[in-house]
This record gives sequence, C-alpha cells and structure tokens, in this order.
Amino acid sequence: MAERHPRPRYTKDNYALVLITVVITICWGAAAPDTQWAMVVTAALQATTLFGALRASSVTGRTLRLLVAVWLLKLHVRAPAGRQCCASRARSFASSP
Repeated sequence: MAERHPRPRYTKDNYALVLITVVITICWGAAAPDTQWAMVVTAALQATTLFGALRASSVTGRTLRLLVAVWLLKLHVRAPAGRQCCASRARSFASSP
C-alpha cells in the first residue's frame, strides 16, 4: 500500500491571496470593456481565483482536476451571443434614473 504524505499546512497568507484575486476579478468585471479579449481576461482571472481557492483549502488532486474540468466545460458551453457582460450591465444600471 502506498504511503501517504502529510498535507502541507496552509496559512492565512494563502487565503489573503485568494481575497486579493477575488477583489481584482470583481474590479476588472466592473471596469472591463465589452469586448471579446476582456471576456478572456475575465475567464483567466476566474480560473486563477478558483485554482487559488482550491489550493488554499487543501483540495486533493482528484477533486481539483474534477472541478477544473467542470469549469472548463462551463467556459466551453457558455454562449457568448446575446450575452451582456458585467461591465455593460453595470453601466446600464448606473445610467438608469
């Protein structure tokens, strides 16, 4: 039987990095232009946040791979036609009386 290695202990610093990526993702979503490249950057920021949160919470390799696969499937299935991004919704909300 394979010997299990003890999981490394994660500190508050890892969760601070997750918080920083969440804040950056939200700010980018509010300020980004309504273009294809901005949606790609948003997806990359979301992936970074997801991966960081999973690593900070000591998720095992199998679960990590499964959740990343689900995220990639969601990204692939998303229909960009007719979809408003966060920035255009925020602008229309801010300009409404």
